[in-house]
Amino acid sequence: MILHVHSGDHAANLTSQVVEGTHLVYSELLHEGPLPLPPFTDQWYRARASVIAKQGYTEKEVEKKLRSQDEAIVEALDNHEHVVLWFDNCLYDQMILFFILANIMQFEDHQIDLVPCPESLPGYPRISGFGELDTNTIKALYNQKSHLPGDAIAVNAKSNWKTLAGNSIEDLENAPHDPVFPYFKKAAERLAQHHPDSFTGLNKLEKNILLNVLDGCSNPIQLFKRASDNEEFPFFGDGYFFHVIEKLAFGTNPLLVRRNDVITATLRGLRTLWGWETWIPTTMAANLGANNHTE
Repeated sequence: MILHVHSGDHAANLTSQVVEGTHLVYSELLHEGPLPLPPFTDQWYRARASVIAKQGYTEKEVEKKLRSQDEAIVEALDNHEHVVLWFDNCLYDQMILFFILANIMQFEDHQIDLVPCPESLPGYPRISGFGELDTNTIKALYNQKSHLPGDAIAVNAKSNWKTLAGNSIEDLENAPHDPVFPYFKKAAERLAQHHPDSFTGLNKLEKNILLNVLDGCSNPIQLFKRASDNEEFPFFGDGYFFHVIEKLAFGTNPLLVRRNDVITATLRGLRTLWGWETWIPTTMAANLGANNHTE
């Protein structure tokens, strides 16, 4: 029996219809918040739970879910010798891919294959993830999977994870091209852009949201679609995206105002985007969700 590891429920459900084996979903917002190494310590779980705790759930409940997810993948790996990894090209998926390869996977004990996620195909001019594809296409891509040799995991994957987890802007911007993992460099560069800049205090996604609102896009759903289109490889689901909207609209000096289904920019939002002010976000309870990536 083959173990298939996915980053989202929808892609896992589609794949399970045409590819036999055990299908497991592993999801974590590793591009958000601190990553206190090594992983799997009490400090790791507390830090991760504080970032991705959902509204209405306690950090303790989220920590329990994260521990259970790690236990589930370790148990699944113990029961399977052949593992197939299904991860998209975006920042979210690439971070999970390298996290699993560097910290969980024992390449000496497993045959590990990686299924390619193309950027486009006939009938699919722009592919953001496996969840957008039909089952016949998914089966065809499965037949194109490539084997990951042990040295690629022992050297490349561990080095790539170290760069991403270190989260140094300089290291991320200067990440080398990796022929084994061709989307690592783009993921590293996008993670660097996830840092707030010193001019506005905003990161790339936050600036894109403000720019689109100023361009007349005030509907939340349309704003989500437009922000996704602005990304080469969209890495956020709607849950995470609307959390960012809430953060920008939170506090006594918000950058956005959301009334029902209309989003507008405040004067402070305009001044911040133009660089006349530097935004310091008001602390708010995280509402990111432990599994809001549906590709």
